[in-house]
Amino acid sequence: MTAAIYIFTVVFAVIGVSFAVWTFVDTRKKYYDDFLKRKSEREKLHLP
Repeated sequence: MTAAIYIFTVVFAVIGVSFAVWTFVDTRKKYYDDFLKRKSEREKLHLP
């Protein structure tokens, strides 16, 4: 019984950590894409 609880806890922790990392990476990627888009728009405005 204790082994089952231990396995369940490890599996749940791995799923939670991987979901947190995936969410963090996805959010950073979105902000980075917005940053690149804004940067290119700024460069277009400065060009004649």
